[in-house]
Amino acid sequence: MSTPSGTQRCECQCHWDMSWLRFGGDTTVSPMDVDGILTSAERGQAGDDFGGDGLFLVQRRAAFLFIETKRVAEVLSLGQRIALEHLSRLPKTAVVVIRGDNHHPETMQSIVSGKWFEPETIDCKLFEDRVDDWFIRATVAAGNPQCPPPQALPPL
Repeated sequence: MSTPSGTQRCECQCHWDMSWLRFGGDTTVSPMDVDGILTSAERGQAGDDFGGDGLFLVQRRAAFLFIETKRVAEVLSLGQRIALEHLSRLPKTAVVVIRGDNHHPETMQSIVSGKWFEPETIDCKLFEDRVDDWFIRATVAAGNPQCPPPQALPPL
């Protein structure tokens, strides 16, 4: 399970760690492990083993970014697919599925308004750049009604 800074509490280090995302550098924003919170609350435990995947949430001025993490060959369940599609239809909400080893994204697949886009090859730096751009657009959109809120991570 992640701490508020996005780093892992468990000794096995088998979970994704998103603490390296900087969100523009000058902020205290960090991703929250959503199903880590839900599962731990259900079980009454401080930690949990998710098999290396998880759903992370970032919120910036009422804009939301959901990041589902999976191992390379891991398949999304039907329930996960339905939930992510519904989340992607919410206003000011971006949804992506990242695949790779725990701390090394290899592909990213965006879901926008219920539509699944083809996975694209990505690495830590490219992913961080895309998240930073989303963060900037979410910040600007909150202060400017003429600026559309981010619905997806922008293309490079």
